[in-house]
Amino acid sequence: MADNETIETIADLELYGLPIRVIEALDRMGCLYIADLHGITEEDLLSQPSIGIGAVHQLIAALENLRDGHPTKTVQECIRF
Repeated sequence: MADNETIETIADLELYGLPIRVIEALDRMGCLYIADLHGITEEDLLSQPSIGIGAVHQLIAALENLRDGHPTKTVQECIRF
């Protein structure tokens, strides 16, 4: 992803360490964009059958990595959607 591109989708968080299974679970919840997470609580996430506390921690870590500008993968290492 070029420096001038904006990280906007949940799938973009793969660059920051969010596993594909968590991305897919969030997609099933209707969260396609990072902005869609606004107002969603930990309880909301945990009420989903495919999201456990580990997935919540992975999401938080990926968002922190995004905030801090620390990708954990290169674009070439990510799955293409």
